[in-house]
Amino acid sequence: MANASNAAIRLQGFGSNMHSFNTDEIIENGIKVIINPKAGSHARHVERDMRHRLGTDHVNYYISTSKQDIMQMVSQFAAEAKKRQTHTLVLPVGGDGTYHDAINADGDLDELIFGFTDSGSSGDYLRTLNTKKHSRMCKHINALREKKVPLEERVKLADMIKISYNLGDEEKSINGLNIFSIGFDGEVCKKVNSSVLQGGIKKKLGFVPASLQVLKDYVPLEIGYSINGEPDKKKVAKDVLSFILIIGQYAAGAMKYNPHGEIDDELAECLIAKYSSKKKVKLDIIRLAFHIKLLRDNKIVDSLPQANGYNKYGIMYLDKVKSAELKINNPEADKEYYFESDGEHYQYEPSRPLHLEVVSKAIKVLHVPAS
Repeated sequence: MANASNAAIRLQGFGSNMHSFNTDEIIENGIKVIINPKAGSHARHVERDMRHRLGTDHVNYYISTSKQDIMQMVSQFAAEAKKRQTHTLVLPVGGDGTYHDAINADGDLDELIFGFTDSGSSGDYLRTLNTKKHSRMCKHINALREKKVPLEERVKLADMIKISYNLGDEEKSINGLNIFSIGFDGEVCKKVNSSVLQGGIKKKLGFVPASLQVLKDYVPLEIGYSINGEPDKKKVAKDVLSFILIIGQYAAGAMKYNPHGEIDDELAECLIAKYSSKKKVKLDIIRLAFHIKLLRDNKIVDSLPQANGYNKYGIMYLDKVKSAELKINNPEADKEYYFESDGEHYQYEPSRPLHLEVVSKAIKVLHVPAS
């Protein structure tokens, strides 16, 4: 589990100075490739292939040994770039958790351009950026080095989610790149990540078996929440399976949860999934997967809400979210509660509110426009 950092506090205003980039200077400073060998069973293969495709001319490779190691490397690169007052291109190679660690590094990340590169098991954020395959990112980097493509046409100013919470009496905050979720998803994430710690990547518990295990004993939540700082319009959602805030389109292993999502529109979307019964939830999950994975349509969010605010798929979809505050009204005594962000789980104090804020244009990321 990544350590919470103070980086989220310093994000406001990042990326506001968007201009033409000196590509020659960026290449001369050296492209920083941070490889997480624990991100997926084929991470080492990806490393070898990237070394072959990119070579070593002005490309420096770093192997991380831990999540903290990734954050320290990014902090160091950020400080060096700030001192030089030039941009540095950083390629974190891994999965969503690796990118999460990178953007939670301490320091001013404004001089960094992130080229998030896949060697993990999901890469949901990369699907929105259209850079899912590591080979495509390598081709993309080589085209930039050869000046076949102007760098400024491939950089986006991406939003993030600042998540503020309490653990006991300690106030904490982290940055979420793609997703925040409490309830069922948080418990599943904890179970999956714990299995990796106990048995290694090859013994990792899959999302489906972890979901079935959590579902056996899951107690639905009652959540009081307000959207966009409107406490007079505070609402209560009962029998909640998951309460999700998402930037971008994909989550949960390539499922297109949020077909209307963008990473740079200064807004997030909220999805509240309702729990009815174990049997009903299993049926809802099958229906959701059918529409998301197979039909690839937008019905889970576009279906009209019923009288209770949920549509026939058990989803309440709220768009144009800039901030949210939420608190569990029915926490169980002596139970540990977790939320999930980008595949990482965090324990929090359920009797205290969580504050979510979309920080606009927080970091610079490489993307490939859809053809």
